[in-house]
Amino acid sequence: MTALTYDVLVIGSGPAGAATARAAARGGLRVLLVDKKAELGTPTQCSGAISANALHEADTPIDDEYICAPVCGFKTYDTHGEAVVVDYRAHRPDPIGYCVERKRFDRYLTRLAERAGAEVWLKTTAVSIAREGEWMAARLRRLGAAETVRARVVVGADGVMSQVGKWAGLRTFVKMSELASCLQFVMDNVATDGCEPPVHLLHRRIWTAPPVHVIQSSV
Repeated sequence: MTALTYDVLVIGSGPAGAATARAAARGGLRVLLVDKKAELGTPTQCSGAISANALHEADTPIDDEYICAPVCGFKTYDTHGEAVVVDYRAHRPDPIGYCVERKRFDRYLTRLAERAGAEVWLKTTAVSIAREGEWMAARLRRLGAAETVRARVVVGADGVMSQVGKWAGLRTFVKMSELASCLQFVMDNVATDGCEPPVHLLHRRIWTAPPVHVIQSSV
């Protein structure tokens, strides 16, 4: 079986992977972006809050297609119910960030990568990576079939405990004691005034990412 060749292979089509693939493709490189999921953005990995600066630096358009609500500041409550408000609208006209709908956001970024020229394979799992001279050879399983891809550069964008990083000899294991478990609820019609309120209650922490998410996390 003849291996397909690319300049860059990006494994993981979350926000980081899709943005990397887009940047490489816009630079004229031949890029393959793969992800093991059939549906991008699921399950939701976080509340979906992102800074406006991050979107600007990644040259990502601000688009209502994926934005749930702007974030202009924060409210923090103590255990007595007293609130401290930090509202940046007193200092700048634009939001400091946005709450995004992760399914739409991840798909949006992947479409941008495709439009820039990256090739996208979903339902594709990386099996192994090995050096072959000047190339990195990746064995993939795409839709149940074996594929071999060679690339000059392999980008591991497959999460905090990256398997790609482990293959490269990096320490990617995270101890359970270094993680915070949480419960996440998706809710409709949550009122917001533009300030995202984290609420601190004893040894628990609850915060909302308006207008659709409520997350409870232990600290």
